Amino acid sequence: MTLGTGIFASTVLVLLAIAIWQITARHKWKLTGKIAAGFVAVCAAIGGGYYGWNYVHNLPPPPEPLHVVTELGGVKLGMSPTDVTLALGKPDTADELTIDGAKTRINYTYESPELSIAFDGPNKYATKAAIICTAEPSVKLLGFDNFSNEKLILKRLGEPDFTSIDSDGLWKAISYTKWKAVFHLTKGFVANKCILQSGFWAYKNELLSPEAQKAADQKAAAEAKRIAEAQSTATQSTAQRGSWKNDPIVANADPCAPDLSRRERLRRLAAFGVVQQTGSGSYTAAGRTVEFLYGGELRRCFSF
Repeated sequence: MTLGTGIFASTVLVLLAIAIWQITARHKWKLTGKIAAGFVAVCAAIGGGYYGWNYVHNLPPPPEPLHVVTELGGVKLGMSPTDVTLALGKPDTADELTIDGAKTRINYTYESPELSIAFDGPNKYATKAAIICTAEPSVKLLGFDNFSNEKLILKRLGEPDFTSIDSDGLWKAISYTKWKAVFHLTKGFVANKCILQSGFWAYKNELLSPEAQKAADQKAAAEAKRIAEAQSTATQSTAQRGSWKNDPIVANADPCAPDLSRRERLRRLAAFGVVQQTGSGSYTAAGRTVEFLYGGELRRCFSF
């Protein structure tokens, strides 16, 4: 305590003692209590106001507005393969050039930092960086690194514009197209971060929704039923081999009957089972064969 502070404190104590002596001598404790209570209320109001002002004044600044991300790990979208090698050196892995329709793709991978770049273009001479991804924990995308969880990202950025789940159910990609940013999540945390020209990521083999999975199962069941019925028909037709000419119903569908068109013979042949083409102009179903000449005339028709 300094000398000045000591003198001030001593003066306050002396004045307080004199005030107590005077109040006691004049029996004014009730009035003094009211004055003290009012003084305490005023001090509380002033203190509360000061605390509120100080709290607001010391709040951290609001986050800066987010913008479209065009650079990640030292690579910018639109860079050529040469631009990247000049900036980062020779890649650890350079995949073979692939062509898909009118699009040509080249992939570069760097181990340190963990970085992968996909170059797209109309040909190998005009490819540009279209996808840039990094699994490097320290590299941040929109302020998030590999220690950030999905809940934190959604709280800060809101709901994603596009969500894709891999077919194995272990990976989830949430895309924010307005910032061209994608976060790949596993076990709820960021494992990989990407920026893309397209702005969104969809896994090649996505996990179907319950509705889509149900429709796919129904389609597969219907196809299996159709195949089983076709096989059953073929088996029954084979069992009838040798006696089919004596069956009046089958006899009326005899593909070997005279004066029939090519189309009619094939239609009748199909009544015995699945029709298979075994050669040029030759068709077989359940042990019966019909062969046509080049012009569509019957060459021969027989059963075996």
